[in-house]
Amino acid sequence: MPLDVIVHHQELGHLSKAAKVYVREENPYQLHEEAINKRAWTLQECILAPRLLLFGGHIMWFCQHKTHSDGGVEDWTFDVDDLERTRRELQIELSKLDHTGFEAESKSKGPVNDNESQGIYDLWHRLVGAYSRRALTWPSDKLPAISAVAMELSRLTNGDYLAGLWRANLPRDLLWTTHDSDTTRPKTWRAPTWSWASINDHILYKNPPP
Repeated sequence: MPLDVIVHHQELGHLSKAAKVYVREENPYQLHEEAINKRAWTLQECILAPRLLLFGGHIMWFCQHKTHSDGGVEDWTFDVDDLERTRRELQIELSKLDHTGFEAESKSKGPVNDNESQGIYDLWHRLVGAYSRRALTWPSDKLPAISAVAMELSRLTNGDYLAGLWRANLPRDLLWTTHDSDTTRPKTWRAPTWSWASINDHILYKNPPP
């Protein structure tokens, strides 16, 4: 377990009076606790940027293949939203699309099949979960603030987007739920009631029945 070492040194004139060393375990660094990762609009900026430099509790560098920080334990597996793994996986999929010309081919054939796209839809579920934790100043921005990500997933799947859900994955997409049975809704209509975007609470996805 990596440790921080804090040295406390007291001096009296030119002579050292006493010295103490305090050793403590490092506190886990969690990306979702950064202020910028608590705002809804910043999620798509983070997810879609091929390279990202974040100034927060640590200075962090993100790209498609690596994540580095200016110090501390470089282990993001304990982060609640698992945002770094999701961001990297989506970037890799987008990179494949741009380098292979798959976009033109998929448009000529119609929507990709379930086996090809299910992993992408699973990414979307993870993104919705992370996104729904974040704060919006204007409730009406719920769908617009994630629309750029939806556009990129539409490129990957060539699928129809339905107010936060996907037509080709609709049986699974409708299985969203929340931690509590009591949900909160905006004062004005924002999305159909079958859409997770119709409520303000943190969204979870259940596994489909066998």
